[in-house]
Amino acid sequence: MGRPYRPLILVDYLNDHVVKFPNETAWQLKKELAAKPWAGTTPDELEDGEEWEPFEEHAVYECVQVQGPRLGTVAIVKVRIEVPADLPPSDDPQERAKHASGMRLNLYTTNEIEILKRLTAAGCSATPTLLAVKVDMQTESDLGRPGWVTPPWMPGGYIVYILMVKIPAQPLDYTFFWRMTQNERNEVRIAFRKAFLSVNGPFLSPILTSWQGTNKA
Repeated sequence: MGRPYRPLILVDYLNDHVVKFPNETAWQLKKELAAKPWAGTTPDELEDGEEWEPFEEHAVYECVQVQGPRLGTVAIVKVRIEVPADLPPSDDPQERAKHASGMRLNLYTTNEIEILKRLTAAGCSATPTLLAVKVDMQTESDLGRPGWVTPPWMPGGYIVYILMVKIPAQPLDYTFFWRMTQNERNEVRIAFRKAFLSVNGPFLSPILTSWQGTNKA
C-alpha cells in the first residue's frame, strides 16, 4: 500500500507527553515499546475507484495515569499520527498543511478503533480492553524543536491516541519466537489458535458480517 515513510519522528516528541482523554483521565507517556512508519497512498498512485489513504507513523507507549481515580495505574497507549507523504517533507509548515487529510483517518486506524470498541463491548478476553480514544488535530505549535533536520508535524493533520489496558505478556517478534525451543513454539501456536478461535467465532465473525452487509447496501 504505497511507499514506506522514513524517518520516524514520534519518539523525541512524545516521551513524557501528557494526554487528556474524554473520560476525564490524563496519562503520561513513559516508555516507548515500538514504533514504525505506515505507508499510505497519494492521489497520483491510485487506480480508478480507489480512495487515497493518509501516511502515518505508529508508536506504542507504556503510560501512567496522572489524573483520574486510579493514579499510578499503568496502561498502554497506541499513537497514530498523520505525516507528510513527500520525501523529504517541505520545510514550510503551511506547505505541509496543504496536504493534510482534513482529519480523515487512515482506513486501518478507523477499523482498529471500531473493532476494539466492539470487542471490548462484547467482553472479549483475548484482546486488550479499550479504555478511551482521543482524536486531535496537529497545530503549528507542534512544529518541533530547534535543530531538527526534518520538520515533523503536519498542521491540520490528525493524531490519534488509543488507550488500552496493559496485558501482562512478552512481546513476540520473529527473533524471539525462533529462539524458543520446539516445545515452547508449539505452546505459542496452541495459545494463538485458542485466542484466534475465541475472537473469530463469537466476536469477530458478527463484526465482519455486519460490515459486509453495510458495504452491500
